[in-house]
Amino acid sequence: MVSVEVMITPRAFALILTNLTLYFVLCFTGFECASALPIKRSATQPTSPPVKTWSREALKLTGESNFVRSVAIKNLQRIPNLPELLLREIDGPQRALALDVITALQIKTLVPRLLELAVNDDSGQTYLTIDTLITADNISQVLEVYQRRLLCRWWCAPISAAAKIVVIETLGRTETMLSAARLRWLFRENTFEVRSAVLRYTRRFLLRGEHLEFLEIVHLALSSQPHQVRSQARFLLADYQAKVRAGARSLGKNQSRNELKTGVRM
Repeated sequence: MVSVEVMITPRAFALILTNLTLYFVLCFTGFECASALPIKRSATQPTSPPVKTWSREALKLTGESNFVRSVAIKNLQRIPNLPELLLREIDGPQRALALDVITALQIKTLVPRLLELAVNDDSGQTYLTIDTLITADNISQVLEVYQRRLLCRWWCAPISAAAKIVVIETLGRTETMLSAARLRWLFRENTFEVRSAVLRYTRRFLLRGEHLEFLEIVHLALSSQPHQVRSQARFLLADYQAKVRAGARSLGKNQSRNELKTGVRM
């Protein structure tokens, strides 16, 4: 029988010890060990992040770098049945977080369901989320629902003041026409924040010289409460008058130029 002696130098021993230490550190910190005996996964062990992690990823959508945000969006997109999960969360304490995810992922298929849920939203957050999901395909449906709810009187439940402000701003941006009579009703029946939104709506058209019947709303605001609304109306009226004067001067210059050309030709 032949015996073989293996000599290990101190340097080789230190290297082996270092590798073993690194191996066990990786194993105990959650990394899979690249050993000869592979780790067997149980049949029930999940291979994807649990559904509960959606809120953790959603928190990374704001206040983080673009890279962190993009990774969070990819992780959210991998969660199964995420739209249904977010709809359930809208009625709970994580409403704002769920709406942020819907906006970030641009889940436009949820617009009809969001319009239904927005009826009970006193904060107006759901309407703001819907605004970010408006497309050429759904804008008619959205604006129709907005107008119906904004002008609701006795035949349906009125929406909150916060929701009305969002709706009025959206109708103004999309240049959806509301009659002076309807604006007058909104101005008289609602809070001063809504009255301020109505004035902003009329401003869009008046400063372009359109729908001068809206001046009635401005004059109504000059005697309204509180003083912030009166100040807003005074500034609007001053800007409108300045536009009218500028338009008159431009018209006068053009008329004088045309008369001068006519005289030269004669």
